[in-house]
Amino acid sequence: MDALLGGLHLAHLVARIVKGFPRMDLQYKNTVKARGLPTWKRSIGGFPLRPLAVFALAWTALPAAAAGAEAFLESFVLHPDFQIELAAMEPLVFDPVDMEFDEFGRAFVVEMPGYPFPADETGRVVILEDTDGDHVFDKRTVYAEGFPVAASILPYKGGILIVSPPDLIFLRDTDGDNKADLREVLLSGFEAGNTQHNIAGLSHALDNWIYAANGGNGGTAFWPGKPAETTPLQRNDFRFDLDAQRIELIGRSSGGFEATFDDWGRFFGTHNLRPISQIVFPGRYIEGVALSGLSNLATLPDYEENGLVRIFSIGTQVARVNHPDQSGYVSGACGITYYGGGAFPDGFEGNLFVCDVVLNLVHRAVLTEDGTVYRASRARERVEFLASTDRAFRPVNMTVGPDGALYLLDMHRDVIEHPEW
Repeated sequence: MDALLGGLHLAHLVARIVKGFPRMDLQYKNTVKARGLPTWKRSIGGFPLRPLAVFALAWTALPAAAAGAEAFLESFVLHPDFQIELAAMEPLVFDPVDMEFDEFGRAFVVEMPGYPFPADETGRVVILEDTDGDHVFDKRTVYAEGFPVAASILPYKGGILIVSPPDLIFLRDTDGDNKADLREVLLSGFEAGNTQHNIAGLSHALDNWIYAANGGNGGTAFWPGKPAETTPLQRNDFRFDLDAQRIELIGRSSGGFEATFDDWGRFFGTHNLRPISQIVFPGRYIEGVALSGLSNLATLPDYEENGLVRIFSIGTQVARVNHPDQSGYVSGACGITYYGGGAFPDGFEGNLFVCDVVLNLVHRAVLTEDGTVYRASRARERVEFLASTDRAFRPVNMTVGPDGALYLLDMHRDVIEHPEW
């Protein structure tokens, strides 16, 4: 098992990517003053609201690991307009796969140390805090644990939702100790197969429903207490209303890990080989229509080569035994994230970012309208937004924080492939 997983590494981490030129945003400053708050004094989750500022790394928080962490960050080649900063690393975070900020600015992280084995119950949710205001997390609290292969969370009614097949579970801390003492199964029936294809991408949408990416494992969803009322998911993404206990299929799933919305509610997914796709319209409009190959899922990149998408790693790569034809192309796409944080330079707002765990990089695409769908174009030729020479760097997911920064989760393993492949 240790050989397969690559063991534990120094650099399991959460990194923060920020704009590289510090300045005060006048509009933001005026907004803060209009609310009667002292400029730059208001904070969320311990992070002062300075979305366009650049913060120095505070290595004193982890003196024994400082040299290793600094060397690891030096392995990155990042877009010149940006800076990458350490937000958390071992022993504060292990095997992170999802991160969300709640309405109070608290950072929740899902850890999956048992990947890729579905019977493992070591999954947990932790809260990370910055207690000294140096913009590096320094406190870890286990919020809940004992989950088999949990991979997705979402803030909900003062707590969080977590997908841990076969269940969707509501967790809440009722006594203020940052530990969930309430656990309630709200939805069930999800299959637990290949762990990278479990239900993920929980997202609030503009229509007040919660959306989820199927991932590929599917299942037959049902509400607790109503096992006879089932919804076969098959290969579809779906949405649900927990209060009304309604669930609807929205269309053919891309089959990958994570999904994201743009500012207008357009839904994007990803898959190992297909980094960016879009569900163009709700699946109910073609339900029951007998046309061969009919789908509401569109593949967006305009730079495919024979069905594959070329990307540009900078590290020394090893030969692929199972699919040598995929070398140099997207083959481990995941963690698709729409950037709408308002703190990046012109030209980056509205971009899509996609991780590739195989080639150790983060890919960036620019969206433009193309009739009824979007087109995704390469942001820069022959160079990625972020890439690393460290072969153990495994970016799996991202989220946009309350400070407007892009938070990147590195699972960090020598070997990341699932044994099924």
